[in-house]
Amino acid sequence: LKNAVDNWAREFMTGWVGMAEEPDNLPPLEDAINGFFNMQAESAKEMPDIRNVFAAETTDTVLLNDGKHLTLQLDGYSDTGGAHPSWSSAVATWDVATAKKVTLDQLVTDLNALQILAEKKFREVRPELFSPDEEGNIPFAFDETFPFKLADNTGLVKDGIYFCYVPYEVGPYAIGATEFVLTYAELQGIKK
Repeated sequence: LKNAVDNWAREFMTGWVGMAEEPDNLPPLEDAINGFFNMQAESAKEMPDIRNVFAAETTDTVLLNDGKHLTLQLDGYSDTGGAHPSWSSAVATWDVATAKKVTLDQLVTDLNALQILAEKKFREVRPELFSPDEEGNIPFAFDETFPFKLADNTGLVKDGIYFCYVPYEVGPYAIGATEFVLTYAELQGIKK
């Protein structure tokens, strides 16, 4: 379990500082960190009159540790001087006995029904995105550019399944992250 969690965390952290064109071909974390510092130094040489303070940070949270399952969340932030800083999260649950990740299809019987419940809950927790403004315009709608889908980052928590939608996952950067729990009561009929 320690190795599985360590590999998962290293991959996430490497992604923040690795700046790899191909995410499946990330360098070792130590090389990525050195590359991040080198990129900052090059930027400072090329543009000495511009603020060239790069930053990368990762924090962790234990969402569940009940002896049977371990759910962790990593939150990452990086600023390399672009239009805006980047931030994201990763969530995963492991079966403690097998050290294998737990997937949504192992938790529910119907992923399509789960997606319907998740979209309903998303709309409930973010009503400001879907409510008409003074002119009657709706600020946001799921569409071909940003279709609704199940979150890439989900995990078991004490009360149900936690969903963490990161920027650009189902909407533009400006709407930020959306987090919620579909409780076991809400999952009645499809939970395993």
